[in-house]
Amino acid sequence: MLPTIETEDLRDCQKEAIAGLFNSLKENRPRALIQMATGVGKTYTAVSFIYCLIKLAGAKRVLFLVDRKNLGEQTQKEFQQYVTPDDRRKFTELYNVQLLTSNTIDPVNWQG
Repeated sequence: MLPTIETEDLRDCQKEAIAGLFNSLKENRPRALIQMATGVGKTYTAVSFIYCLIKLAGAKRVLFLVDRKNLGEQTQKEFQQYVTPDDRRKFTELYNVQLLTSNTIDPVNWQG
């Protein structure tokens, strides 16, 4: 069962993936893998889970790694478009999101 964040915008496979991630954490297995087909919303699932980690588990910072520049740009757009399920604001209105283009992290992302 998912934590108390609304999940009506998620597909069943996305809900299942997030539930599996939470089960891994609950069982003290901090490493997990989501395996989903192309086009089913892996990035949307990831941002939904990250929002849960911040909101419910008190995460301060999350590093989301991709292996290609275009995937980083797509991911940044997904984070910018993501509407939080509880107060309906954009993720980037609530939290800082930085697309790294060098090895320098914006100091604002170290606060908190």
